[in-house]
Amino acid sequence: MTLEHADIETRRLVARVATLRAMGRSIAHAAAQLLALQAWRARARRTALRLAAMEDWQLEDIGLTRAEVEQQLARHGIVRDPTSLFDCR
Repeated sequence: MTLEHADIETRRLVARVATLRAMGRSIAHAAAQLLALQAWRARARRTALRLAAMEDWQLEDIGLTRAEVEQQLARHGIVRDPTSLFDCR
């Protein structure tokens, strides 16, 4: 193996390592984004369920109606009663 050939192989290995490091960072970033999205969804779900649990007069105080809350819960697929998922109608 010549010195020039060894230098080319070294450069290839360095490029592969750099590529793998970049891929690792990209995967770690995607995983962090997924965790952040899951946390946001969980918070949004808790907030929606708190709105659903409010009394009508409380909803009126903040400018909402029961129908609006129910409509949005249904639209976004948030179920107030998990047992209703098992209804086979």
